[in-house]
Amino acid sequence: MKTNDVTGRFHKAEAGFSIDIGRPGVGTTMKDVEKIAMEVAKLGVEFEFQNPVTMLMADKNSGKLRKDVMGEVIHSCVLEFKTDIRRVPLVVETLKQVAERVDTVFCVGCIGRVLSDGSIPVRTELDKAGISYRPNGKVCVGLGRPEANFGEP
Repeated sequence: MKTNDVTGRFHKAEAGFSIDIGRPGVGTTMKDVEKIAMEVAKLGVEFEFQNPVTMLMADKNSGKLRKDVMGEVIHSCVLEFKTDIRRVPLVVETLKQVAERVDTVFCVGCIGRVLSDGSIPVRTELDKAGISYRPNGKVCVGLGRPEANFGEP
């Protein structure tokens, strides 16, 4: 998600999420990673196809991980997905609920496109839902070389 000016994976009507599971310094199990993935999958999110956690999924529609990785304990991992921008409050509420059922910590990152008028729709959705966030973040200013033909949907 941090390279959207080059990849163009997140479009104007979408919001992206990165769930940094097990960090800082706590670690996690793949069982807990699967719990989080399966809960957000129920919302119809689209998992990032080039993310290592997505590559460990037996079923990308359900968020179910492969059986051979379920006994693993890891330092941390990042689960990435995107959804319709209007679903941001629902995703955050789902993450709050699943946080009560996992034995680890996680940090949530959210990405949204800045529109040509300077507005940031993902901030509007977070504000409407009463979700606090840090106002300082990474801003891609478009200096990267975009992959061919990702367009502006």
